[in-house]
Amino acid sequence: MKKTIFTCIMFVVCIALPLNQAFAIKVFEGHVEDILNRFIRYDIVVKGYDGRKIIFRTGATTRYVPERMPIVGERVRIDYLVRRKAYIARAVKVISPNAPYHKPPVPLKQETIHEPDLLLSGQLTVVKPHVNIRSGPGTDYRITGGVIKGQLLVLKGQTKSWYYVFMPERQQEGWIHLGMVKVDKIEVPSSTPDKGPEKMTRQDQQPEESVLTKE
Repeated sequence: MKKTIFTCIMFVVCIALPLNQAFAIKVFEGHVEDILNRFIRYDIVVKGYDGRKIIFRTGATTRYVPERMPIVGERVRIDYLVRRKAYIARAVKVISPNAPYHKPPVPLKQETIHEPDLLLSGQLTVVKPHVNIRSGPGTDYRITGGVIKGQLLVLKGQTKSWYYVFMPERQQEGWIHLGMVKVDKIEVPSSTPDKGPEKMTRQDQQPEESVLTKE
């Protein structure tokens, strides 16, 4: 009987130790080289100081410090674990938030900056887990960044079902669909006339929402 119990204990220990090592949280530091939009999640490409380049998967449980996606060129520290040969990011901390871009985003097509039809002022709160910021009011404009649930945005204008916003954390402007945010405060400047509806050749449908999956 004692021998059987001892055998069972040894078996559990032999199984538990490798599992504990496999799912142990590890740390990696480096510079963000790219942000990959995988539709259901975002992958962060980080190049370490030793030259290694790792693609980290983010998910609904990923914690961001500060509460935003890092941008290309920033130095980050990532807490991660390895699961089925994939690097799963548990926490992403920006170490140098003022780092310059080393690789600017490449536009999908040549386009001019789109001005809003109606100038507004106010504040918005993102209500979806992860939402794209675009260069214009439509889903075929290029993605220039991303925001996460709870992030505050400064409202600057509107064209149809799209808001023109300013992101204080990045000092960057862009477009977000009105279905992805909650209006906290909104004002229409009395001195600013409405330019009226504009004929649009771009898509105006509800954009794809990049809902992160739990890893």
